Amino acid sequence: MIPSHGTYWVNLKGGDRLLVEAWDDDGHPMVVGSRGLIRAEKHPHGFVDVESSEVESVTAVHPGGGWRIVRQDGDVKEEVPVFAWVVDRTGWVWPTVMEDGDSHAWPRDLHGDAIPPTPA
Repeated sequence: MIPSHGTYWVNLKGGDRLLVEAWDDDGHPMVVGSRGLIRAEKHPHGFVDVESSEVESVTAVHPGGGWRIVRQDGDVKEEVPVFAWVVDRTGWVWPTVMEDGDSHAWPRDLHGDAIPPTPA
């Protein structure tokens, strides 16, 4: 068995998702069932597919520290406050922002200018 490192999910019928814990010797995803690890295809709730997580295994989260990210929509630029900085197992760092009352990781392909905090 090969560990999955938390970067893949199994989607089940009904919308449930389970973390892929490992891959068996034939490359099938293994998830936790009622009696331990089982092949995802044999899960009683019905296997749909495997999905790679955009967010790799998170290894650290640091406070936003007053940083802002510039979002550009056409000619309009907007500064979005950084809620936290997320670091994944590969060393990639990206901002997490608050929008519409929800926090979410800023998409990797939308990185704009990062503006440091203003001195007090």
